[in-house]
Amino acid sequence: MIRKACLLLLFLSGNVIVSATEYFVSPSGSDGNPGTRSAPFATIRHASERTQPGDIVTFLPGIYFETVRIGRFGTPGHPIVYRAEQPGSVIVTGADRDIREGRRIWQPVDPALGLYVVDYDKPQPSRVLYDNVDLFPYGSLELLKAFAATPDTPGPRHGFAVDEKNRKLYVRLRADGKYGSPDPNRHTMAVSPSPFYNNGRFLGLTDKRSPGYLFGVLGKQSDALWVVIDGIVFETPRRTAVAISGGHLTVRNCLFNGCWRGGVEGAGPTSFVTVENCDWHSFPVFDDVKELLAFRNSFRKDGRPWMHKSRDRGAVVPYETGICQQIGRGWQIRGCYIHDCFEGLCGAGTGTGVTIENNRFVRCVDNAVELEDHGAGFIIRSNRFEDVFQAISWQPMQGLPWPGPAYIYRNLFYRTPLYQDMWSKKGGAPFKIGAPVSQWKNPTLKENLKNVDCTHLAVPGGLWIYNNTIVEPDGSLIMELNWSHQRIDNIYFYNNLIVAGTLRQYQDQWEKGGSSRYEYVNNRIWWQHTVPLVPSLKPQSLSDSGEVLPGFRKGNFRPAAWSPSAEVPGSPEKFPYVGAYQRGDEEIAPFQVKQENRKGE
Repeated sequence: MIRKACLLLLFLSGNVIVSATEYFVSPSGSDGNPGTRSAPFATIRHASERTQPGDIVTFLPGIYFETVRIGRFGTPGHPIVYRAEQPGSVIVTGADRDIREGRRIWQPVDPALGLYVVDYDKPQPSRVLYDNVDLFPYGSLELLKAFAATPDTPGPRHGFAVDEKNRKLYVRLRADGKYGSPDPNRHTMAVSPSPFYNNGRFLGLTDKRSPGYLFGVLGKQSDALWVVIDGIVFETPRRTAVAISGGHLTVRNCLFNGCWRGGVEGAGPTSFVTVENCDWHSFPVFDDVKELLAFRNSFRKDGRPWMHKSRDRGAVVPYETGICQQIGRGWQIRGCYIHDCFEGLCGAGTGTGVTIENNRFVRCVDNAVELEDHGAGFIIRSNRFEDVFQAISWQPMQGLPWPGPAYIYRNLFYRTPLYQDMWSKKGGAPFKIGAPVSQWKNPTLKENLKNVDCTHLAVPGGLWIYNNTIVEPDGSLIMELNWSHQRIDNIYFYNNLIVAGTLRQYQDQWEKGGSSRYEYVNNRIWWQHTVPLVPSLKPQSLSDSGEVLPGFRKGNFRPAAWSPSAEVPGSPEKFPYVGAYQRGDEEIAPFQVKQENRKGE
């Protein structure tokens, strides 16, 4: 007999008594069992087909090689909960089982190169991990042998390549032992399924022949799902860990390893999705790029190693993704650790009324949050942006409507001494702002932009940047995508504490467009270099960094003086003092995700 939970739940709409059932699942169980703790089911899918509102499915520790489409949903106050009994002890994986469990032995091919091979009769994987360390996806065996992302561009010092014709998968691990033995047989090798159709196009997320998710919570547009997913490690899906269509889903306390398109992706219209206290990374992408900067003379004229960005630059499956994709209405992303990645959150600009708060964005090669292309009503507050190249990007590329409004406040932006000079002279800045002029030449956008002057735009509702603490002493405050040649109205800087090298990356025509035309009110700023011809900034600029943040070089971001804030028109929240910190003892985005899931942390 299935064990009934002792809870008696009362519907708010009446006096109907509902008894919740708790089912148990274990890799050592059987779907012929009743689903009790002592006789659990074997598969998540089997348990999910028996759930009713208020039920709980508890996963006992182990590894689950499953793709699950969840078709039964909860109700308000009575969600269906899928949870790990011990957070972090349950792995749901899309990895090739024979390889992951060591039944296929990696054979040495070239000892001098540290090249190994295994039989592999499937197309290109999206990711290959060795003990959660991400291997760069090289486009051919010859490129892997040369560690060349393209024939003339150096690539990371470890990677993999597929020879589909001869049905082989090759890997080279780090020869220096930085992440353990160079022998793949001494690691857990997680090889994802392919993200491609046979014609080389990327696989649709919900393609019935080959779904791109591990958990699919897929209702209709109007469905309120009321499902909670808690404490699971998701590993190497084709595309994303959790796919959603509908509304009211919570994903919390989960780890996302080798999840190409992130932890949660919208597979249709979505609303009121919460992603909280989760960990997402592509470790060690950031460290790989830092190492590759030594080869910068081999890169394009900007000196940046962008091989992870796209297929044409080297990565067969690119890394320009993030913890969430295809965000919809009313999403909340909070308390997450988003780190060691190319992008932190680049699917945000499809959302409306989105809140991004109390997250830690750490070691991001490009952007932490992109507000592209049409997002509206964003609140980005109380986050820590640490060692991020360009943390917030307003760079719409699909014409009208431009994204906005966005409220960016009470965040901490800073670079640690270890990475202080990594990006500072190559465009490192907390904010990247500009609309690429290539849109006006795009035939598909010609009608959309025919009445818009590419040199003079406006953010609808405004880009409000206020009460932040910003430390960029060797870089610039703003990277202008179009130098001073594009004026963008409705950009406001209020009540910020700023230590920066200079205002803008490009020192061309200060008196014309760009950041010299933004509105600056009641900031306290120290510039390392002279900032001319911006009259509104002069009363706010101070002669000594100690007047702004006396202890920033030692990691203390409390202000020198608690100066009063000015009123911010339309602000969702108001603060008494300038800067992010309003009390001497508070933290911004305290670290919450405690589970170990990668080397080098």
